[in-house]
Amino acid sequence: MNSISKKHNPLRDLVKKYILHLQFERRLSVNTTSSYYYDLEKYVDYLFFNHDISNCKKIFKHHLDKYLKSCLKYYDKSEKKAYKGSSLSRNLSSIKGFHDYLLLSELVKGNPAEDIDLPKIDKKLPTVLSIGEVNKILNFMENKKDVSFRDYSIILILYATGIRVTELIDLSLINFIPEENILRIIGKGNKERIVPMSTKDIESINKYIIKERSVLCRKTTSNGYLFLNNRGNKISRVSVWKIIKKHCLLAGVNKNISPHTFRHTFATHLLNGGADLRIVQELLGHSDISTTQIYTHLDKNSLIKTYNKYHPRS
Repeated sequence: MNSISKKHNPLRDLVKKYILHLQFERRLSVNTTSSYYYDLEKYVDYLFFNHDISNCKKIFKHHLDKYLKSCLKYYDKSEKKAYKGSSLSRNLSSIKGFHDYLLLSELVKGNPAEDIDLPKIDKKLPTVLSIGEVNKILNFMENKKDVSFRDYSIILILYATGIRVTELIDLSLINFIPEENILRIIGKGNKERIVPMSTKDIESINKYIIKERSVLCRKTTSNGYLFLNNRGNKISRVSVWKIIKKHCLLAGVNKNISPHTFRHTFATHLLNGGADLRIVQELLGHSDISTTQIYTHLDKNSLIKTYNKYHPRS
């Protein structure tokens, strides 16, 4: 297999062209296109090494059916991991997009993935923190002397604005507008949205900028990024994850918390507080309101209270 794997796969060249198309024509983020590339690389390598297909015109529906069956068996030979429904759905979505691109480029006459349905996925409600848990984390960090203003500001902004982690690390100083109490966020597809912040939260972020960022940015060229690592460079997604894991555990909140947990929490708390769904959609930067509707679930306590209050049999 090692000698075969050294052979050049021409289909990979088409995948690279498609990824460039997504980045420069569709203006998708590097993180999104990296996921597409990962999926498509596995797909075209399967076709090349298992079916000796090096020409996109020779890919048919039965090849795709066999590939998807192999995915259900396992996708990582070293770990023998089966694809989850969500991963398989994303994979098929990537493949459909790739074949659409080949069709639009007039390299093929049809899309073999066109009539293949995405697998049904059991939608799980996202992990959400209670208001008490959020306050526990923030109060712990605020009262602990050795917690940096940067770490506190990161978790504060995640919860206060519902920002995505990729948007957070890309924030520049010019995105932070304290005199108007707003944060200007550049989201997916370079779409801009404005999210308001409280005066207290603005003051906390200003403390970080004045007391810590001003020192960090002397170490190297910061390129104007708001959040810097200890070397003065743009902070990474991994660093943000580590900051969250560290402080949440120290605060005694032992849930599986990620940056996105704060986004889920932001949306849920707004809706549970009576916010309009359309406003929450705007604040989250969702292009489709159906994406926002997952947050309209209520926690168990709210369900019980509502049932006891309104149901005639309660």
